[in-house]
Amino acid sequence: MAEEATANTDDTTADPAQRRGRFGISRKVRVTFMKFAASSAAATVAGQLVLSFLYWTHLTTAGISSAIAFLTGSVINYIAYRKWTWQRKGRPSLRHELLPYIGVVAIYGVGTVGITKLTHMWLSPLVEDTAFRGLLLNACFLFATGVLFLFKFLLLNRVFGERHGKGSPAATSPS
Repeated sequence: MAEEATANTDDTTADPAQRRGRFGISRKVRVTFMKFAASSAAATVAGQLVLSFLYWTHLTTAGISSAIAFLTGSVINYIAYRKWTWQRKGRPSLRHELLPYIGVVAIYGVGTVGITKLTHMWLSPLVEDTAFRGLLLNACFLFATGVLFLFKFLLLNRVFGERHGKGSPAATSPS
């Protein structure tokens, strides 16, 4: 009993942002990741709706549909990541935020669209039903986004996080 009280006292005296979880990850990074995941989920749903609409109505091909879906999600993500996930304010820096974000998104996009397109090319001859092929395309898109998700977080945490030092907007904003 006394050991529990001591353990709780020691835990509460630490800075909440510096507390480490089970895997040695700070509370701040865990909260940021949860916001990142929620923002990504919303953007993914929007992208899936666009992908489904474009592909199932035969307005575009699988590759173009997934590219448009990806771009739709990217715009939603940029706004949500910047303002909510990393709580950046003011005008974005072209050199320190926008261009690196575009670079990360481009790598992520090429990976996502490439995996989706290659998987579709492989599965398409095996499935004749257009509706089922559409479901497979959506599954491929979700698989590709899932595979690259952690990689994207790590890179974007460097772009929007506190990597710029004490003078950066992220480091000087009130907590």
